Amino acid sequence: MTDEISRLQEENGELHESLLEMKCRSMKYNLLFSGIAEADGENCENVLKKFLQDELQIEKEIPFANVHRVGKKVSGKCRAIVAKFIYNKDLVSVKVAAKRLKGKKFWINEQYPPEIEERRRKLYPIAKQERMKKSKVVLVRDKLYVNGKLVVCDEDSDTDEDLGSTPLRSTSRPNKRSRHYSTPNRD
Repeated sequence: MTDEISRLQEENGELHESLLEMKCRSMKYNLLFSGIAEADGENCENVLKKFLQDELQIEKEIPFANVHRVGKKVSGKCRAIVAKFIYNKDLVSVKVAAKRLKGKKFWINEQYPPEIEERRRKLYPIAKQERMKKSKVVLVRDKLYVNGKLVVCDEDSDTDEDLGSTPLRSTSRPNKRSRHYSTPNRD
């Protein structure tokens, strides 16, 4: 009986991770724009295009699949704008131009599901600490690589405490993802 329960729990975990993967893929071409003032009856796409021209100096007309505000409207607060890009090259050009926002009240971030955001939130302090040590830090989705090694923050650790006490594990980062073929090898 316990073997069956543990098998079902493992299968449930795999299904959950698979669903998260699908959510991440569906958000792959999305960017969140925060700090842009909100007005009643606004056309979000026009607001975003004006922002891209004024703040990022992007003159090119960028087509979007969808642009809208996220969350419930709360008086006195401006909601973030989520934009789904049609072309990856446009998304990349906006991310590159985002350097121009340094020191301003605007932010541009990739959109992730809430579960991934929570995992990333636990890794941010570690990444910041490693950057201060001049280490090469790369945060890919919900994985943190420091100097080419995967750093894993234990699930039950609380990163709000002193960073020195945060339990970390490090493993080597694979150079390439392994290929998984859907059809068997026919020799």
